Amino acid sequence: MSRWYRWHEEPLPSAEVVEKWEHDDIVKFLSEKKYFGLNDDDIKIIKNKNFNGTAFLRLTEDKLEKWGISEGPVIVIADFVKTLNTYVVTKEVHCTASYNRKIAKFQWTITREMVSLAGLKKKLQEYFTFPDGTEEEHIVISRVLDVFPPIKRKISTPRMEKTKPGMNEVSKNSDQIKSDSQVESVERKSIHLSTDEDLMSIVWTASPKIDLAIIVDTSTVLILYFPKDESSFRFES
Repeated sequence: MSRWYRWHEEPLPSAEVVEKWEHDDIVKFLSEKKYFGLNDDDIKIIKNKNFNGTAFLRLTEDKLEKWGISEGPVIVIADFVKTLNTYVVTKEVHCTASYNRKIAKFQWTITREMVSLAGLKKKLQEYFTFPDGTEEEHIVISRVLDVFPPIKRKISTPRMEKTKPGMNEVSKNSDQIKSDSQVESVERKSIHLSTDEDLMSIVWTASPKIDLAIIVDTSTVLILYFPKDESSFRFES
């Protein structure tokens, strides 16, 4: 855990996020966080400087002192920048994987640099036994999504019927009630994950935890057997 986190008990923005900040974003952030200890003169100096998130991540005590910012905030801001540049963000991916009617649930804790299909496939091999000869490229992963189609509502004109005296009003309008009922169904859709970018777009979100349901397939595996008699051989799938 970083020293900054221990001081202030709040999660840090990642360096990747800060790098995309514009000057106004930085001014707003530093002004709102009271623990930087900036006074009005310090904030005015920062407002008059033209720098973005990339430049902010390169600030040092020496640079801030030359700007004329107070000594206390200089130390705090410099320490904050140093922490940002060394802070490692991790994500918890809670996986539910299905393979050949077997289901495995596990947690995959990753950093941004660890996000890859190769890494996920290696993790899957801890929970499933694949056919002999299975290579990484033979393992096909698809994400499972529950799709909720728009609710269909059927409205019909009630029939005019003669009713017997004392007929219950609920029974009288039963046809209308049935026709107005809502029918909702859930469809399961699978999306093939073919690149690391596909996986990255799913797991690397603002949330520190993500649920991921996947289907694993190795049906493309072909194992070539060479018998002792090399005059014949056979394929098995």
